[in-house]
Amino acid sequence: MLLISPLLSLRDSAIKLQDTLNSGSFNPASFLIKRDVMDKRAFERIPVLLYAQLYCEDSVCDALVLNLSQNGIYFSAEATLSCGLDLDLSIPMESNELRVPFKIIRSSEKGFLYSRFGAELLSPSPDYLSFVKSHKTSLSH
Repeated sequence: MLLISPLLSLRDSAIKLQDTLNSGSFNPASFLIKRDVMDKRAFERIPVLLYAQLYCEDSVCDALVLNLSQNGIYFSAEATLSCGLDLDLSIPMESNELRVPFKIIRSSEKGFLYSRFGAELLSPSPDYLSFVKSHKTSLSH
């Protein structure tokens, strides 16, 4: 069983989780919850564990992307964000970063360590859509 230490930073936890994912000993699909609401979504949610940075005005904080789709993203961050707020999320890539503009549409109470947020993408770029497709393909193999 993989445990995340509360002493680790969100970034370190994300890296540890990503290493576990890459080792093949962990299947993110095991976290999928079958619910009626999931069947009503316009696009399938793809479970991921990705480190990202959240940009809000002049501040930056670490975030952990928990799932994504063609028009939305669900993430955890140590932040207080209001519904309706427009932000950018930056996901590090091998040679650059993927910048994703979005609007917060759902905010949960702070849980164990971090709050969780549901966001709608403002204008999904072709690079983002390709990124989602690549994760969906890798999940099915």
